[in-house]
Amino acid sequence: MKLLIPHSKEWRIANKLPTIQHELFFDLLFISPSYQLVHRIKSGQSKLTADLKKIVDFDKVLELYDIVGNLYETTFDDWWMDKGQLIFFDDQTQHPISFNIDLSKSTSILQKEFLAFIDSEKKKLSSTKKITFIANKVRETSLSPRISLVHDLANKRDKYPHYEYWRLAIFSSFQSKYTIGLKLDSKANRSNLTNRIKLTELITKALKDTFDFAENAARGRFPSNAPVSSGLSFNLPFIHEQDKLYFQRTRLKKSKKNPNGLDVLTQSQWKTIRKKAKVKNTVKVESLNQKSDKPLNTVASPKKISQ
Repeated sequence: MKLLIPHSKEWRIANKLPTIQHELFFDLLFISPSYQLVHRIKSGQSKLTADLKKIVDFDKVLELYDIVGNLYETTFDDWWMDKGQLIFFDDQTQHPISFNIDLSKSTSILQKEFLAFIDSEKKKLSSTKKITFIANKVRETSLSPRISLVHDLANKRDKYPHYEYWRLAIFSSFQSKYTIGLKLDSKANRSNLTNRIKLTELITKALKDTFDFAENAARGRFPSNAPVSSGLSFNLPFIHEQDKLYFQRTRLKKSKKNPNGLDVLTQSQWKTIRKKAKVKNTVKVESLNQKSDKPLNTVASPKKISQ
């Protein structure tokens, strides 16, 4: 018997709960330019032209969109409940089906019709398309900061069209020794030229890797950063606009869940509150224990009144 530890990967899969892989897959599709193009086509905003058909493996992106669906009018949690869990996990629930019987027919004919009906229903179940992730050595946790780079760049380029990559590294807390000594308001000079060049190169590579991860995900290959020559690039204005809409949806969902807005606190704020609450509870318990040490028949002496 295998013991499933709560919140472990096996436990989450057994309970059809999403893992970090599922969230990253969703996030990469969200920023994929190919997936965005298909969304415009499927939503009637654009037409499938001959030039679009020439994009490498564009038919696979169209096929994946039919499976995954529209990600730009929902949240990850809602998408997972409505569609995601059905894509990645087999549906073990029993669904009743009906079969009409014509008693005027012979038993042999009814048996043949019933068996044909069963075969048809089984084919429907087996035709449900699933997505299987690639088993490789890519560290999924390293993808999250790279995806954040794209969102941060979209945000900054909306205000500052020529926002430099080295400043983006500082803003996004990019882990590199070349960020030492640099600040967001640092002026470009000879003393920091080498660091700025190195950071620009690192951010360029990180964005290229993220692009390849996103475009591969749109073609049903995840996680993979194999080069994809789609001829496209990140649509930063679209990503920035969708980020704002996504934030509004998540904020609205949280406000409906808790009218007082308590669950919109950040994780660090919640940790601080819980820590303080724990200290208060400890003090209360200690004070109660001290009171309980007194004999039950003890009567407090009256206070002296000062003259």
